[in-house]
Amino acid sequence: MLFKMRVFSIILVLLILGAGVFGTMTVTSANPEVVDDVMVEGNLIFAEIYTQTERYESAIEHCDAVLASDPENTRALELKTECLTELGRYTEALDSGNKFLSLRPEAATPEMLSRMGGLNLKAGEYAGALPCYDAAAKGYDEMLALSPDDISLLKEKAILLVKAQRYDEAEGCYDSIIALEPDNAYAWIGKGDTSLFRGMVEGGQIEDIHIMSDPSAAHNQERMQATDMTAAFQSHQKAMKCYQKASEIDPGLYPLVAAKIMGTYEESINSCQDILDNFE
Repeated sequence: MLFKMRVFSIILVLLILGAGVFGTMTVTSANPEVVDDVMVEGNLIFAEIYTQTERYESAIEHCDAVLASDPENTRALELKTECLTELGRYTEALDSGNKFLSLRPEAATPEMLSRMGGLNLKAGEYAGALPCYDAAAKGYDEMLALSPDDISLLKEKAILLVKAQRYDEAEGCYDSIIALEPDNAYAWIGKGDTSLFRGMVEGGQIEDIHIMSDPSAAHNQERMQATDMTAAFQSHQKAMKCYQKASEIDPGLYPLVAAKIMGTYEESINSCQDILDNFE
């Protein structure tokens, strides 16, 4: 029924405007017969269609049309944030996402907070990333208090903690999964990634986001100049053992870790931001 109502709305808008289906259509208030709720609904429908078909610029135009008349429309803000992120316009996406969450604080799920943490990093806002990651971790803790053996939650929390560079805690999550399922090859890969990324930070290959969040602090200035190649080597060796264990459990997974074992994956990483979109 809801779908039929939305289809009716889009047809009504098209008939009123005399617009074609294949152009970039923006419903405006130029026609006095168009009531505001139909205008908003029509633009949201087009924004969703263009977002789904990866026509992000067009989707943003329709989101802006909605926000011009309804600045607190959370659906438009949510879609705009997604589109701006896909276009690499991270600072704008961050502003839109923050406004969305200020209007809909109940939407601040661990998954959403994790995405916002990553968005802060991509926008270069290191100090803003850590509170998002911390709040997301707290949300996972609350859920795991009710379901401590939920492997999906443990995995999601581990991924979050790796992105937040809280490697000891992330390894603990993977160890919990392995304790529940010793032959969970993906948990072994995740544990290997945790050590691999830790080694990259220790060796100075990628930035320490905890330092970058407050680079002026005296103790952080000292840490920024220091690398620990011995620790980096040990972390790398630990990662290799985890990858080998995963491959022993399931030889079919070897292609997933081959580049990491051979070192070519590490050569492709220049920043912690390079990890965000590809580590799951």
